Amino acid sequence: NNREYLIVENPDSALFGIYNAYILPDSIKSPDDDVYYVKPIEYSVFLQDKVEYDEMVFNIGLRYDYFNPNIYYPSDYRNPANTINNVPQSTEIKAENFKFLSPRFGIAYQVAEAAIVHFSYGHFYQMPPMYSMYAHNNWIVPTGDYETVLGNPNIEAEKTVTYEIGLWQKISNIAALETNLFYRDIYNLLGTEIWTTYNQVKYGLYSNKDYGNVRGLEIKYDVSYGSFAIYSNYTLQYTRGNADQPLQSFDREGGNKDPVSKLIPMSWDQRHTFNTTLAYNKDRFGFTATAYYNSGTPYTFEPITESETALITLLPNNDYKPANYNIDVTGYCILWNSKIINTKLSFSIYNLFDELNDNWVYPKTGRAYTNIVNLTEILGYRSTFTDVYDQYENPSMFSDPRHIKLKLSINFK
Repeated sequence: NNREYLIVENPDSALFGIYNAYILPDSIKSPDDDVYYVKPIEYSVFLQDKVEYDEMVFNIGLRYDYFNPNIYYPSDYRNPANTINNVPQSTEIKAENFKFLSPRFGIAYQVAEAAIVHFSYGHFYQMPPMYSMYAHNNWIVPTGDYETVLGNPNIEAEKTVTYEIGLWQKISNIAALETNLFYRDIYNLLGTEIWTTYNQVKYGLYSNKDYGNVRGLEIKYDVSYGSFAIYSNYTLQYTRGNADQPLQSFDREGGNKDPVSKLIPMSWDQRHTFNTTLAYNKDRFGFTATAYYNSGTPYTFEPITESETALITLLPNNDYKPANYNIDVTGYCILWNSKIINTKLSFSIYNLFDELNDNWVYPKTGRAYTNIVNLTEILGYRSTFTDVYDQYENPSMFSDPRHIKLKLSINFK
């Protein structure tokens, strides 16, 4: 057997009441156990050069990545653990090594006395989470359909190809404006494909089958005058893909829902992001106030219906949560400064106006703390301490409340 198993054992513990788990080798053959001990190998090398001319700057880079899963996989995923007799049997095959070359290129050109155009292009690779390669690597498939997803050591890195072009312009002696356009293609996103064993049991296998893209606009505006400064940033972004999370295809087919046949908003598709910072800093005192505004991210709205079949064609991420906004303030004041000692009082106020921003919402209402409760649920609820509505009022649905930090620092010179 070319695979190694991790045995957890501590029979010599002298602490009374401590349970010491001992995993028997036979129990590892259960489809519910997911114990594995692997030693993948990963390294990367990066080279970069910068070339400068009078009005032009080039940045050229090349990155090499190597990844070796250092594990075996079954030759036949229709009978991965050889639990079915009288059919072709699997053999163990060494997983492939992966090698990636990532070229990157950037150029900046001064088109006027106080204006610079820049462009960049690059490839970026990121290996999927380790669980997607090693999960359930005993290869046992349960007897029921859609009950497990096996890891796949042959999945490749997620590849992002990004393009960006922008213009920086000095407007006056105290202000500057920068505008950037960007586009990203994301290939080989982690997903799942469905396999059917020889005895007609369906299960999932992690794979590279999904795609996404990002396009947007970013605007920065900075003002600096003496001790006073303003920094503003606005981003308009559209993010689309054919799957929002790796198990989307697996869950939808297991739930008898139609497959997603078009690009949908991804969970991080935030249309508008705006923040501005106002700062005033002197030697003895200063403060900084930052305001944030973020439009809502997608969630899956599930309308009230008398028939569950009406939800079969419902696409994920078909609506957006409410926008959220917040203001944070920090400041400092030098109380005493001499040749021997320096004393400073500083403060931070997060969520100044104590706003309740929705972190996550209920699918039937699109709001936190608000859900639709039917009469049957009300009449069937039994508790002497709470009512039926308390179970839907989860404080974690909202952002953190206002909190204040004070710090007094004394430094000896």
